[in-house]
Amino acid sequence: MSEFRVVQLDEDVLPAASYLLTMAEQKLLRGRRAFAGVAAFSGPVCVGIALFTTEQTALLLERLMVVASYRRQGVASSILRMLSGLAKNSGKRLVVPFAAAGQRDPVYRLLASQRCLYIRRQEGFEARIEREDALRAYDQLRGKNKRAPEMLFSQPRSRLQAFEAAVSSDFPSIGTELCTGAEGFRRDLCTCRVSNGIVRAACLIGQNTDGISLRLLYASRGYGALAVGTLADAMRLTFEKTNESSFTTVVTNDAAARLLEELCPSYTVSRRLFVAIDAN
Repeated sequence: MSEFRVVQLDEDVLPAASYLLTMAEQKLLRGRRAFAGVAAFSGPVCVGIALFTTEQTALLLERLMVVASYRRQGVASSILRMLSGLAKNSGKRLVVPFAAAGQRDPVYRLLASQRCLYIRRQEGFEARIEREDALRAYDQLRGKNKRAPEMLFSQPRSRLQAFEAAVSSDFPSIGTELCTGAEGFRRDLCTCRVSNGIVRAACLIGQNTDGISLRLLYASRGYGALAVGTLADAMRLTFEKTNESSFTTVVTNDAAARLLEELCPSYTVSRRLFVAIDAN
C-alpha cells in the first residue's frame, strides 16, 4: 500500500487542494468560520481532502473525497487516521455520519475496516421518490389550488438572511452552505412560504453527481402545515424543469417517515443511515 502525506489545510496548502473544493468551501476554510480540513498528497499532487466541523465533544466529518485514480490505495484510510489523531489530541471523538445500502456498500466496508472506528445503525434512511408518485402527491396536496409557487431565492435579501440565521441554529452545516453562496442548491427548485414578511417554511432542493435530492424540509414552530405546500411545489417544479425520473430525500425520524408514507407510499429505501464513531 502506498504511503501518502496527510496535512492540515492552511493558507499554504489550500491552493493545491482548491480544485477538489467548491468556492463556498474555500471561502469557509479561508474565513475559519465553520469547516476545518485535511488534505492527502502523493508527491506535490493533492489526491484527497476531508472537511470537518468541531462540536463540543466531537470532530464531525462532513465530506471525504479521493481522486478517482487514487482510490483503493489507502488514501481514505490515511485521512481517517489523521482525523482520529486530531480528535484525540483535542479531547474529542471522531464521528462519521454516512449512508450505505448495506454492509457490502463500499463506504460501509471502508469505515468498518478502520480499527479506530466502530459502526452504529442510526434511525432513518434515504428514500427514492419516483416521478409518478411525486406528481400524484402534488395533486393530492394541491387539489384545485394551483397557486404559483413562492421561490425561496427570489425573496428580498433581508428576508433570506433571517431565514439563513434560523436554519443555522438548528441545521449548522446546511445553514453554512446557505450563508456562503448556496452552490449545492437548485435555486430554481427551492420553494418557500412567507407569512408576515418572514419565511416560515421552505423546501431546499440540492443537486450533485448523484442527482436531485431533497436536502431539507423546514418549518418554524407552529407552521408545519406550510411545509407540506412547499414540498408539493418543489416536487412539481423538479419534474417540470429537469429530466430526472426520481429524487431522493433523507428521512431522519418517525414523523418524517409517516409524512412520506402518507404522501408517497410507493417510495423505496435506497440507503440506511449509520454513524462510525472513534473507538478510542
